[in-house]
Amino acid sequence: MLNVYSVRVQRPYDLLEYFKSDLDLIMVHRGDSMPAKVADPLIRSGWLGGQFCKWVDGGDGQPTIDMADGRYCGLFPFGSREVVDKHTAIEFHDTEYGVTTFNFGGNFVYTRIYERLGYMARHALGPVIPLVYKANQALYVSENGKITNEDESDFTIFPIHTFPNGDPILVPFIFFGIVAVVPYPTTNQYMGVQTNFGI
Repeated sequence: MLNVYSVRVQRPYDLLEYFKSDLDLIMVHRGDSMPAKVADPLIRSGWLGGQFCKWVDGGDGQPTIDMADGRYCGLFPFGSREVVDKHTAIEFHDTEYGVTTFNFGGNFVYTRIYERLGYMARHALGPVIPLVYKANQALYVSENGKITNEDESDFTIFPIHTFPNGDPILVPFIFFGIVAVVPYPTTNQYMGVQTNFGI
């Protein structure tokens, strides 16, 4: 008789298996989170997992979020139209009910939702040069609610110096996290990010 306790099968730890998914964001460590009402413009447009949100006045006293524009309060762990939700009971759940969960604490995530081009290139104001992310580099939130390594409150990066809605940018942006793992072809271009909201 085979003693099963004497046979030890080891499977190699392969983080690369995670990167074969169709998810926008892979949550490795989840920080603080809470539900919030979704503003009407965001319900209509939808969002991607890994995009950022900001607080807005919902007009009824409930905590309400909309897409971030450099100002942010947290990130969406799931998109409003995730591929894995298709043909399930939760497809369009968040947009139908106008409530979703967002994360605002210390997280460790892998995401494919980040800016590939700098502000000037995205607006055809400068050369099209891809952004290069480096380990331990500070990260900010772009005007599109995506991760970027550019501080768009810096006049040298963003000379117009207003938010997309026309409000003036009066204070420098605060970085929200750092690059832990740079995007690689082997990670399917996911970038590892450590967030540190509130620190």
